[in-house]
Amino acid sequence: MSTRNELAAIRAASRKPIFTGLFWADLGERVITSAAGGALAVASATTFVIHEPTSWEALALGAASGALLSLLKGVAASASGTGSASLARSV
Repeated sequence: MSTRNELAAIRAASRKPIFTGLFWADLGERVITSAAGGALAVASATTFVIHEPTSWEALALGAASGALLSLLKGVAASASGTGSASLARSV
């Protein structure tokens, strides 16, 4: 059985998930998949040409935009108190 102090520490940690390794692992996965999704969206466009440098710049911009938005959303979601980078309570 946990003591009252241990329960208080657990509650305090759940209010500040941004300081845990689990939060950053969760956020890292979300950022990587968002970057891959952004890159895939650009690469699948009909205007993407493999031999054009501007196409690769657009691909990098799509990946970076997806990753940045995911990172910002995850950090903002850390204030929701769920302990993860998600706004959903069930995650």
